[in-house]
Amino acid sequence: MFETGSVQPYFENNKNRAGGFEYPFYAAEVDAGSLGYEVGSHWHYHMEMLYFAEGTADVLAGSRTIRAEEGDLILIAPCCVHAVTVAPGQISRHRVISLEPDLLSPMPALFTNVKYMLPYSADASIHFHANLLRACGLGDLPRQTEELLMEYKRKQSAFELTVTSAIYRLLARLVRAMPELGMAGDESASGQEKDRLRLRETLAYIDEHSHEPLTASRMARLSLMSYSHFAASFKRMTRAPFSSYLQFVRVRKAERLLLDPALSITQIALETGFNDSSYFIKHFRRIRGMTPLQYRKMVLK
Repeated sequence: MFETGSVQPYFENNKNRAGGFEYPFYAAEVDAGSLGYEVGSHWHYHMEMLYFAEGTADVLAGSRTIRAEEGDLILIAPCCVHAVTVAPGQISRHRVISLEPDLLSPMPALFTNVKYMLPYSADASIHFHANLLRACGLGDLPRQTEELLMEYKRKQSAFELTVTSAIYRLLARLVRAMPELGMAGDESASGQEKDRLRLRETLAYIDEHSHEPLTASRMARLSLMSYSHFAASFKRMTRAPFSSYLQFVRVRKAERLLLDPALSITQIALETGFNDSSYFIKHFRRIRGMTPLQYRKMVLK
């Protein structure tokens, strides 16, 4: 591991005494300089957008390493283990825009996708290549992200409104570009809105109680639905059966615990809701394509 410059991890610089953001958003620009730059593997509850204004960088997100090029944007879901590395002598400058998922609560569908679905998908990051962004009419991202950054730095009167509206606009444009990546947009129909609201509460319950022995029957009762209605609605909303979604949640939480080398594989298995270490290893390998120990070595190297 090379020696990095004086730039401190940007996600730690804006914490208040309560341990959270002073505002529900954060923006910064990171210039690697000539000494290189490294933010080791970490995770946080906010969502992060990394826009690469100049040069290149390696971004570890989940279990894949993304080579970010100039003009690329990477969206990292809440709770996703990730790291950013720029080798010494390599030019790299990127802008960081972070936001608490609760900032999206006025938009239930988007809030649910960001807080409860994207973090537990097979890949909790989205890589927008520069050429795709230009093709989708987002060639002005350098200007848009710079204006957002300047507004955040100046903190003039009512800057909270201007930064929030800029983040909303940026997210809306990215969501509209997602079909070009083969990702489905919001398919909710008005008749499904009641189910969506019920399942949003259910997803929050699963997120908090995933270490417990949850079953689809129990979640159906909690959602005030029949088993068949719940199973169909849950799969339509999350694009995964209940059992698969639950395993994704548990594995994602295990990834965060694997950052602590003092915890054994057995401890992590039990803390995340798996019956034993062999069952945990089996599902972790199926979802991440490697064993928990291999993952730990990769993110802690």
